[in-house]
Amino acid sequence: MAAVRPETKGLGDSLRAVAPVLSGMDRNVGGLDRALRVAAGLALLAVGYRNRDRTLGALAAVAGGDLLATAVVQRCPVNAVLGIDTCG
Repeated sequence: MAAVRPETKGLGDSLRAVAPVLSGMDRNVGGLDRALRVAAGLALLAVGYRNRDRTLGALAAVAGGDLLATAVVQRCPVNAVLGIDTCG
């Protein structure tokens, strides 16, 4: 069994180093807003998949992915700029 050098940092140390950066991103998407983003995002992804050979389909897929991502991470840059907080 190899000895671990004291200067070697584990994953936990790396995550603790990143935590202050992540905590600066306050949540601003929650409740009904989050549920509507998930529903609209999934619907737009479906439309995008059905029309994947057209420009409109690609745009719908990108918009759906964005809505779904903002719902998952509970952070929307547009809400932040406009000062909107739906976390309640």
